Amino acid sequence: MVPLGFMDDHLAQNLWSIVRHYKGRLFIGLLLVFISNLLLLLNPLILRQALLIFSSHALEQEGLGSILHSFLGSYTYSLMAWVILLLSVASLSALLKYYMRIIFITIGREVEVSVREKMFQRIQSQSKGFFDRHGIGDLLSRLTNDISAYRDLLGPGLMYPVFFVTLIIPAVAVLFTLSPLMAWVSLIPIVVIYLFHFGIRSALYQLSHHVQELLGEMSVMVHEHFSGIRLIKSYGIEQATSKLFQKLCQRFSQMNLRLTCLQGFVFPVLSLVTRLVTVALVLLAGALILLHWQPLNLADFLAFMWIQSYMFGPLLMLGWVLPMYQRGQAAYHRLVEIYQEPLEVQDQPGALSAIPLNASIECRDLTFTYPKQTTPTLNHINLKIEGGSFIGLTGPVGAGKTTLLRLLNREYEIPRGKILIDGRDIHDYRLQAFHQAMITVDQLPFLFSQTIGNNIVLVNQKQQRKKLKRLLNKPICMRLFKVFLNNTKPWWESEG
Repeated sequence: MVPLGFMDDHLAQNLWSIVRHYKGRLFIGLLLVFISNLLLLLNPLILRQALLIFSSHALEQEGLGSILHSFLGSYTYSLMAWVILLLSVASLSALLKYYMRIIFITIGREVEVSVREKMFQRIQSQSKGFFDRHGIGDLLSRLTNDISAYRDLLGPGLMYPVFFVTLIIPAVAVLFTLSPLMAWVSLIPIVVIYLFHFGIRSALYQLSHHVQELLGEMSVMVHEHFSGIRLIKSYGIEQATSKLFQKLCQRFSQMNLRLTCLQGFVFPVLSLVTRLVTVALVLLAGALILLHWQPLNLADFLAFMWIQSYMFGPLLMLGWVLPMYQRGQAAYHRLVEIYQEPLEVQDQPGALSAIPLNASIECRDLTFTYPKQTTPTLNHINLKIEGGSFIGLTGPVGAGKTTLLRLLNREYEIPRGKILIDGRDIHDYRLQAFHQAMITVDQLPFLFSQTIGNNIVLVNQKQQRKKLKRLLNKPICMRLFKVFLNNTKPWWESEG
């Protein structure tokens, strides 16, 4: 399992942490892609030697020519031997490239699984206030779409740049040995792709970030509306909610279309540049041969153009990866934003693991305000409930009955000394103690797809059931039935 200590603020630090963690497998993948690319470049040079033999019946007796001559032996002048050699080298290169892809893609999938698991655990550890700030649909969007974009960056985003570097460097070196002047011309697409990406990377990042945010808003709206479909149908506001969702979908479609157009603009530009460079190389080669500016034979020209064609693929791949990098960077920042939010409600060191039976409850000058609100829900509450007593809390809607119960369950963080249980501060007990001692029955319950008994117990263990029976037989178990009403202006009539 991948440690998630690498959720740094910057994506570059995150990628470096992953490289260090997978350094062994990445080294093997780097070695495989380097050998594969060397074999890939070997084919044009083998063709060059074959053309020299069958055109002038002469073989270069130094360097690669000497090696091929010693390898082929008496089959040096056999056409079938050269064909088999070309096919063998190409097959071996493809096989190594296949295993290289397996390594990089597997690493990306493993990191994706680990990130999704750790993010889920982190979100589950958050307090109720965290979910007041972030909608469930938005969290689901981050756990699915954002992590998928981040995974693409780890898989192809790491593989293709490595493939680009390990191919371009030896290819350029070979091109300079064949024709230095033509080699300088072949470097034009590399400069163009860097300048082009430098000019659009900021716009790509901003658009990618907006698209991911709108996708999160759509997920929030879908989740909330389907969860409250009974309320929506009872008020007959299906058409109003459909119009709101339609407007949101139109905004998402327009923003996504702008992002797609900008991403799609990269590939045609690079394709046009590479083809123009090919035409320029052919014209330049003709001038070199006809005007005798530089010694260049047919074998050298064909080998040069073959190697040059190999460079076009990685260049186009890089043009596809660079927008992916900006999209993955925006997704990563959204993940870090959630992961680095502090845990408001945590167990204190040395906290007690259980709440005593028949414990008393006392509130001392308790004041509480919900996040993003200015008016306190509870204002200077002083209350004492003796152990073993049975009480009921009544009051108008919005009086704070539900809020008080939530604070007793430690769903929100409060200052020390405001709530005492059995004479001890509420922070002196572990969170698990409240989960075992407190039972809440809401008016609008959510049931898992299990039996009623399993929904009450949640953990199918005999020990948990015994604890539940003991608690149900004690007066400390308070059953509060709550009614949620909203007297404000309906949200479907508002413009926002």
